[in-house]
Amino acid sequence: MSRKIEYDSITNLKGTAAHFFTVPKSVIENTELDYRRVALFVYLRSYKGLNERVCFSVPLFLQWANLKNDTHSGGVNDKIIDTLDCLNDLGYVTYLGDKPKNKTFCMDVQFNTQQVFDECSSDRFAIVYLDEIEKIMTYRNMNIKDTHFNCNAVLLVFVFLRMMINRRPNQLKPEEQSIDKIEERKQRLPEAYNDTYKDIAEILGLSERTVSKSVEVLEELGLIMMQQAYHIKIADGEYRTADMIFANMQKRDRGELLASGKEYAYAEIVQKAKNINQHNKYYHLKTGEI
Repeated sequence: MSRKIEYDSITNLKGTAAHFFTVPKSVIENTELDYRRVALFVYLRSYKGLNERVCFSVPLFLQWANLKNDTHSGGVNDKIIDTLDCLNDLGYVTYLGDKPKNKTFCMDVQFNTQQVFDECSSDRFAIVYLDEIEKIMTYRNMNIKDTHFNCNAVLLVFVFLRMMINRRPNQLKPEEQSIDKIEERKQRLPEAYNDTYKDIAEILGLSERTVSKSVEVLEELGLIMMQQAYHIKIADGEYRTADMIFANMQKRDRGELLASGKEYAYAEIVQKAKNINQHNKYYHLKTGEI
């Protein structure tokens, strides 16, 4: 028995669940840009017209991004303008006409879709769906004193994880179409990613606490599953904290939902842990059940 695809379709995706954006690595990991960089990037992509043009104003973006207007020197308005300037310098957007000096006025910019396409063709990138963006940007934290929560940071962490979590193509190569080969492929390429909060924080220019809080929110929203491991005993008899393992809660491809839920995510995490364990026999997940 052979198959040409790994997963059969569960359902056809519609509306915001079917539409996605690609975000290049060069934006996700560019810590010279403000941590709101991915939020601004996807906002511009969301609101560009057929001619690639966007009528942009800082107050409208801040409203979408759940941020308060602050026109003081060095305030959030300045930081958004600075990030937009950097996106202009990097070629992702182009100012059409003079940039208004007033931080609240509208400006006309053009988005460079071709550059994004070219970068995503030659380097890593994230695929993020509109309904996922909406879930994150409309999330409300009940603890108003939690200074480590910010939906813009949550979006940045999510897009980074989405970029790093491996995705197996659903279409199978001729040599992969037997049941045994499909299973071998799953074992070799689990759809999971392992890392520490510290390393992720350094890559993204965030604090460790902000990263961990963002992961908590992503788990609450049902977008990511994360499992931790026990401390690992290393060669000299000492222990160190093992990497966390992350997996998507859904697998989507070409307008179809292919896999979804804790069973799917946990199976990928367990396989990733097994692969790690080939190099370190002390690696064990903290939880043995879903």
